[in-house]
Amino acid sequence: MSWAIQLEHGRRWQVPERLIHDGQLSQPQPILEIQFISAVDQPSSPLRIQRLTLKHGYAPQPEPLDQGYRLSLHAADGVMVSALLFAIPDRVFDPPPEPGQVSDGRPVVFRAAQFSLTIPWKMGAAELRVADPEGIVILAQSVQGLRLQDNAPHFRSREHRSPYQMSRWWRQVDQRAEASTTDGHTLDITFVGDNYGAGDLALFYHDADRIIDHLLTYEPYASRSAQLRFHLVDNTAVDLGCVHNPMNSRLLTCNNTTVMSTINDMAAPYDKIVVLVKDRKYGGSGGTIAVSYNGRNAPEVAVHEFGHSFGGLLDEYNVYTSGGLLDNAAHANCYAGAPPSSSWDGLVEVSGYTRGCRYPNWYRSSTCSIMLNLSCHSFNTVSQRQLESKLDLFTGGPP
Repeated sequence: MSWAIQLEHGRRWQVPERLIHDGQLSQPQPILEIQFISAVDQPSSPLRIQRLTLKHGYAPQPEPLDQGYRLSLHAADGVMVSALLFAIPDRVFDPPPEPGQVSDGRPVVFRAAQFSLTIPWKMGAAELRVADPEGIVILAQSVQGLRLQDNAPHFRSREHRSPYQMSRWWRQVDQRAEASTTDGHTLDITFVGDNYGAGDLALFYHDADRIIDHLLTYEPYASRSAQLRFHLVDNTAVDLGCVHNPMNSRLLTCNNTTVMSTINDMAAPYDKIVVLVKDRKYGGSGGTIAVSYNGRNAPEVAVHEFGHSFGGLLDEYNVYTSGGLLDNAAHANCYAGAPPSSSWDGLVEVSGYTRGCRYPNWYRSSTCSIMLNLSCHSFNTVSQRQLESKLDLFTGGPP
């Protein structure tokens, strides 16, 4: 049996049967996809369920939250069988201005949006409930009688050739993977294409490889590449709703619900998603998912937007013309106060503080960073620490 295809430039992409056969991935199990519509400007009814679907696949590892909405599944007797804290995704960030241009738009804050959550299905579950941050149940819906879709894995995973790879360790940890979730020892990054036709798959694979190869030149991804696993979902039929914002042309966003549903239909594992859009016009965005056009600067745009989506990093250029609130606190990779910041002790010299980080009166920790400018080929030390902490959440710590 042929397990992999090899492209002209030498990269190999394996079929899921190979991963399952080698013990690197568990068999897909039932997952529940919940599609929501949110209206953040309507406090009395901020959420409603649009659709519930039971599929085969893998649920992403949830990021721990201190507070938020709580989604829970309950048995017929009311006993809770699973729970998940989540936040309503209500904003996206755009890529930096192109060389010679200035920022021409602010991050978009949605007053209403569609989004989806995917959780492991629990046998015996009878009801789904959603409670607001105060613990008040605002939604309750029966999940009995849902029919399991007969979808099968249809994706490819990149063969890992990192010098940091430890194949024995890789195989041992992946054999401990949970039945219906990604394994908890790797970060699964899944690429899906938009506007690629049936004759464009070689281009899609090539574009994904360009971005992955570039991403792995940045720290901390380079040193921890053994804990990253990349997947491709061939999409030549579904319109993912990717459009440029009319008020800010470089803000390129997609329909998150359609994106997630398409990936789940293919029973592909994912912790984080990158949408590649076949589009000559410069653009991208970073929110729940990362989006990038596939043009000349696609690798840099994708790394920048993934910094937003995965790392929670802020733009280090001035998004706003007026000053932000000064609370003497570090906000991810920006500092809102008078230097130095105690949370950056040992990471940044006082001389390294540079004014202008999202707001003109906030500080960034370096004069150059990919979160500032696409020509800066690195994350600064503060951003690297933030990314390291995120990697630890998904992988359990450095290998």
